[in-house]
Amino acid sequence: MPITWHNAADLRALANLGSGVQLKGFGSRIQFQLPETQQAAEKAQAWLRHHPREWLQWDGDCYAEDSFTALIPQFKKEHEGCICIAFVLQRNAAEFSESWANAEFVIQAILCNEDYDYAELGTFAQHTMSSLSVTREVFCFGGGGTIEQEFHMRPDKTKIFHGVCLRRQGKQEGEWEDTEWYKGCDESKINMV
Repeated sequence: MPITWHNAADLRALANLGSGVQLKGFGSRIQFQLPETQQAAEKAQAWLRHHPREWLQWDGDCYAEDSFTALIPQFKKEHEGCICIAFVLQRNAAEFSESWANAEFVIQAILCNEDYDYAELGTFAQHTMSSLSVTREVFCFGGGGTIEQEFHMRPDKTKIFHGVCLRRQGKQEGEWEDTEWYKGCDESKINMV
């Protein structure tokens, strides 16, 4: 299915989207074959299933079978009318297109020319989507320091970050990395499912 590319000026066409969720998480090294990761994925899908949305947005992460993006095709299958929106850094556009080439749904991709780091991109996406929609929530499938930075820079409309904890393989063999983004955040603004 095609990716429809937009620039920031095109965002008005997406105005009044209603309610939506921004999906975040570990972008690599998730071991979906592990029973505890499968349980976390089931919890994430159950939360998404019971909180239907008109749109799902992520920060331009490429599709990968060891990434939180592996959850998106299943979500889209269960929510056919949901609009999928990705904010993609211009320097990552070709890789993004290639990784999502086999998607069976349309992705509305917002091309970001700014030289953001990933926390800045996520914050830009949160603020932009808040200005275009009625309500929005964030759901995190794992995650670390970048998500914690985004939590602290979130817009007022983003009241609560939801998420599941999981471990992923570390950068070195035999090491493991835990979900840690929520540990430095206001507990009243977090719902771990």
